[in-house]
Amino acid sequence: MPRKGKKFEIAYKWLYDLDKDKYKVTSPAYLYDPFSERKREVDVLIEFYDNNNINRKLAIECRDRKNVQDVMWIEQLQQKKEDLSLDYILATTTSDFTQSAIKKAKKHGIIIEKTESFNINSIKEVTTNEFFYDAFFFKFTFEELKFLVRDKGYIPLRDFIKQLNFAEQMELLRDLNKTYYLSIEPNNFLKESKIEEEIFFQNNKDNSILLNDTETIENNKYPLLFRMGVILFDSKIKITPFRLSLPLNKSLSVFEVEKKKNKKYYAFFGNDEEYVEVGYIGKNNYSNIKLLKRKYLRFAGANMHINTIFPKIKNDFKMNLNEVVNNLLGEFDFSKIL
Repeated sequence: MPRKGKKFEIAYKWLYDLDKDKYKVTSPAYLYDPFSERKREVDVLIEFYDNNNINRKLAIECRDRKNVQDVMWIEQLQQKKEDLSLDYILATTTSDFTQSAIKKAKKHGIIIEKTESFNINSIKEVTTNEFFYDAFFFKFTFEELKFLVRDKGYIPLRDFIKQLNFAEQMELLRDLNKTYYLSIEPNNFLKESKIEEEIFFQNNKDNSILLNDTETIENNKYPLLFRMGVILFDSKIKITPFRLSLPLNKSLSVFEVEKKKNKKYYAFFGNDEEYVEVGYIGKNNYSNIKLLKRKYLRFAGANMHINTIFPKIKNDFKMNLNEVVNNLLGEFDFSKIL
């Protein structure tokens, strides 16, 4: 049976896992004590190289308890730091420290922090709608697609594709799903139509819109259609919004004991299949996002509400979404016209 406080240690470990390139994180860790001639356990061990390329070891001892932590724990950690030849030792608790413990820690270079964890299920008066990560998607469905062919007039896709062999059919669908698909910018269409994105992406009603478009054929863009004598094609595309809401499952906020200043933060939205992780250590923000690819859905952006324990902390984590956008492009739904 896992000992009490183990979940807290794992949660604290996440803060450093966010910056894996800098830190090697082990929890629990076992270090040799030459005085007792045995290995001793450390809740979380952080190894990293300083500016002089010297390997440093930071041990983190965690106490998930209701009682105020006194000077005796600090004295124990001071001795542990010396016995295990640690560069730093950090004491963190979900309760508080006595004034004597704070003074003792300052005197002997023991870093102390208070931590508050957050689980949406533990706060009855709050709804999950207040802490969430919303991912927005567009679905593009062809309602109509017809080609203007020289000397033949307009031909709908269903008839036009019958004139092509299998390889040509695949080439046409690839061209439409790449060149034409990427040329459509629904965000701009929403702005021009004065449709607010916040309203558009509500899941409680059908907010689909129709986009009528004409594409002129150029050899460098659509070589197959150019060879087939196509001058242009007209399309009618239904754009349907989809919102994926990932609730905040857990978060951890760490702050200085005396100044009450936020030092570190970690939040996890979603589940093992689809998730968003955000956090910061000092002035550095970190983020990680994993969303499943949906065949007909194109990633359109995201919105996040987070809990940082202190409302004065800005809720603006900068996330690099370029890779996410490229991985979640999706494709057209041709089912209505083929």
